Amino acid sequence: MDAATVDLLMAMFEAGKPVAAICHGSLPLIEGDLVAGRTVTSWPSLQSDLRNAGAYWVDRDVVVCRQGINTLLTGRGSADLDAFCGKLVDVFATAAVPA
Repeated sequence: MDAATVDLLMAMFEAGKPVAAICHGSLPLIEGDLVAGRTVTSWPSLQSDLRNAGAYWVDRDVVVCRQGINTLLTGRGSADLDAFCGKLVDVFATAAVPA
């Protein structure tokens, strides 16, 4: 795992910024211990890794988890890009609106 990538993700979580990961993109989240208590999806072969890291893994095309210090958007894989990208636009557009 790339330490700089994990550090960037950890900083984004700490700042309350939304983060999105699709397919195997959840691996740096596991490395940074950022999925515990979060509901996520991923490529099915990662479900054990995510569960072992404390995540609640579900088999859905896209999951938006707002339980935690930020919004975490996860997707299964390239077959689900339409759903993933649609939610990504919604999540990031909402995050950009000042409270």
